[in-house]
Amino acid sequence: PKDWTYQSNKSLAMGQEISCTSLQLAMAYSAIANGGYLLQPSIIKHIGDSNIAQAKVLRRIMNPLTSKIMLSLLENVVSYGSGSNAYLAGYKIAGKTGTAQKFINGEYSKSKYISSFASIFPANNPQYVCIISVDSPDKNKSKHWGNETAAPIIKNIYKKIINLKSIKSETF
Repeated sequence: PKDWTYQSNKSLAMGQEISCTSLQLAMAYSAIANGGYLLQPSIIKHIGDSNIAQAKVLRRIMNPLTSKIMLSLLENVVSYGSGSNAYLAGYKIAGKTGTAQKFINGEYSKSKYISSFASIFPANNPQYVCIISVDSPDKNKSKHWGNETAAPIIKNIYKKIINLKSIKSETF
């Protein structure tokens, strides 16, 4: 707070002046998905690596009840809110959209954005966390919103996982 500007209080309230990498966001979502434990990430260099280590717990960062509530809230974002383009009938997906103005030459751009969607699947028995970020989607076609660009990509990824893993729907 000692480094904040006059504008910081207003900017922070709407999510500006905050940044994280996709890996940091995936770690946070993994903690929500697994009952509140922060895990050491593993970087996989090749699909099919047989020596992928079991996840190492770094520490608990939230209690299980908070994790459960967060999962429920994030599921509602997909079922009823701004993440509707990630919705798959019969499956529980938890997630949140992100639409960030790019910071260029010391100010927030009015035309350049990063749209994103962070998700957990299935929400009732989390197995996957997926983060999609789209750099500079077309604002002129209103594709700069996370729900318009990144959420449909998540939906298609989960459709492929469902088919590959033969995951039955909740309504099967």
